[in-house]
Amino acid sequence: HGCGVLAAFSSSYISRLGLAIPRAVRHRRISFLLNENVAQRDAELAALFQRLGYMPANGRLFVQALTHRSYQGGSMPHNDRLAFLGDKVLSAVVAEHLVHKFPHTELFMLDNMSTLFLSDQSLAARAVELGLHEFVLWQPTKPEESIPKRVLATTFEGIIGFVLEDGGHDASRVFVRRHILSRELSQEQLEGMARFKHARRVLDLLAREG
Repeated sequence: HGCGVLAAFSSSYISRLGLAIPRAVRHRRISFLLNENVAQRDAELAALFQRLGYMPANGRLFVQALTHRSYQGGSMPHNDRLAFLGDKVLSAVVAEHLVHKFPHTELFMLDNMSTLFLSDQSLAARAVELGLHEFVLWQPTKPEESIPKRVLATTFEGIIGFVLEDGGHDASRVFVRRHILSRELSQEQLEGMARFKHARRVLDLLAREG
């Protein structure tokens, strides 16, 4: 599943992935998978998979990971269960990382640190950085409504759950480390810390050990 492989996958693979998507899906981004412009389809998916650092084997499950339960009244397979899996993987990998990186730090401080990585605000920001907001299937409650952070966070967790199911435990851990633990803290994350006690101590620890 390395990035080098992503650049070489074939149009026949993309065609199979497109065919796996239910015809009921008509979304401004996902629908391009069903059109006959194979070059465009290849380029769009290749770019997305390159950003994710992962090439799916199960196209139908991949689309499910992008589908929020609000879409079409929940009539299509949605990402709730994948997001549940992704949330547990994410929490475990972050907890393990913090426990080993800060072996002498109090648990309440580790808990505060984990919030930096696990909050909706943080996960939504990562989803946007990866361009997932362009692919999310969800149902706005009013015209021109922006995608809520909770929907974006659920999508990101759904992708982690998808990688677990599609590629196995090691692949999901690599995904979390790459997209969560190896990244610099965003401005949104830093601002979100302001409401916590001991925020300054947490940020100082992370800066010192980063």
